[in-house]
Amino acid sequence: MTRSDERDVSDSQYVAFQPSLDGTHVKLSGRLGAMEAEICRQGLDRRGERVIPAG
Repeated sequence: MTRSDERDVSDSQYVAFQPSLDGTHVKLSGRLGAMEAEICRQGLDRRGERVIPAG
């Protein structure tokens, strides 16, 4: 993979947060590479465990 290919992949990744008008929820959409998505998933899992412990 060339630097140009790497840049193209990086530039195509994004995450968008769209809060509801009443502030009760947020719509999340985006596009991430497999590695970046796994990092986000693990972070959310860890955060969720702190808020609501398993079991």
